[in-house]
Amino acid sequence: MRRRGPAWNARKRNWDWMPVLKYLPTATTADYETNLNQLASAGFNPIFAVGYKLHDALENTAKLFPQTKFVLIDAPAPDAPNCSSLSFKEEQGAFLAGYLAASVSKTKVLGFVGGLDIPLIEKFLTGYTAGAKTAAANAKVLATYTGNWEDVNAGKSQADQQFASGADVIFQAAGKSGLGVINAAKEKGSGYYAIGVDSNQDDVAPGRVLTSMVKRLDVAVYDTIKQTQAGQFQPGPHIFDLKADGVGLTDFKYTKNDIAPDVIKKLDLLAQMVKAGKVTPPSTPEELAAFKPPVLP
Repeated sequence: MRRRGPAWNARKRNWDWMPVLKYLPTATTADYETNLNQLASAGFNPIFAVGYKLHDALENTAKLFPQTKFVLIDAPAPDAPNCSSLSFKEEQGAFLAGYLAASVSKTKVLGFVGGLDIPLIEKFLTGYTAGAKTAAANAKVLATYTGNWEDVNAGKSQADQQFASGADVIFQAAGKSGLGVINAAKEKGSGYYAIGVDSNQDDVAPGRVLTSMVKRLDVAVYDTIKQTQAGQFQPGPHIFDLKADGVGLTDFKYTKNDIAPDVIKKLDLLAQMVKAGKVTPPSTPEELAAFKPPVLP
C-alpha cells in the first residue's frame, strides 16, 4: 500500500516525494471495506488486499475509486480495469517438498499441519502428497488443521501428535501457528524435521528445518508497485510458478549433509520436468486422485 509523501533531502536542501507505506489490520469482516476505502481516500496507490474474503469489498471500493489500482493476493481479482491479482502455484513448490520429505523419511509417514481447510491450503497438501508418492509409493501423509493462523501452541500440539503417530517430517502451512511445528521438531531432535513455508524459515531451528517452501511474494509485490508507479499497471491475473521462480525450495543450508546427493539430483530433475510441463502437480483432491507419479531414472 503506497503513496508518495514529502521528505527533506539534506543534500539537495529541498523536499523530495518519497514512498509511504501503511498497513491496516482487519479484526472483523466489517473492516474490509472500511479499511480499503480509508486507504483509497488517503491516496494510497496501489492497494494490496490479502485473501479471497476481501474480494467483494475490493470490488465495491474499486468502483468508487477508478483511478486507484487494487491488487488481490492469493485469490482471483474482480474483472475491472483497475484490479489485478497475484497468485502462486503453491502445489508446484509443495510437490518438491513432498518428494524431499519422503526421500529423507525413515518411516515414510509424513505430517502436514495447515491453518484452515480452504482451497489455498489444499494446494499445499495435494502437491505435497503427490511429491511424497513420487518418492515412495507407500508414503503416508497425516493432515490436521489448527483452525487459525495464530495459535503456536496448537501447531506444536498437532505436530507432537503426528510425530507420536510415526511421522518424522512435517510440512506446515499455518501462518504463525506453523512455528509450533518447528518448535516440536526442534524438541524432538535428530532425525525429525519440519518444513518451513512462504519465507525462508531454515534459520528458525537450524538443522531441524529440512527446507522451506518459499513464495516470492516480495518480488511480486515489488514489481507490481514499480509497474504502477511507471504507469504500466496490468489488470487481470498474474500467476507465479516454478518456471518464473515464483515458488521453490531453499538451499538446504543446514541439512544438506542429511540429504543423499542422488535425492538432490532427482529434485533438480523433477523441477525441470515441472517447468517444462512434463509433470503437473495436483492442486485439488480430485486431481490428486487422478495423479500418476512420474518415473525417474
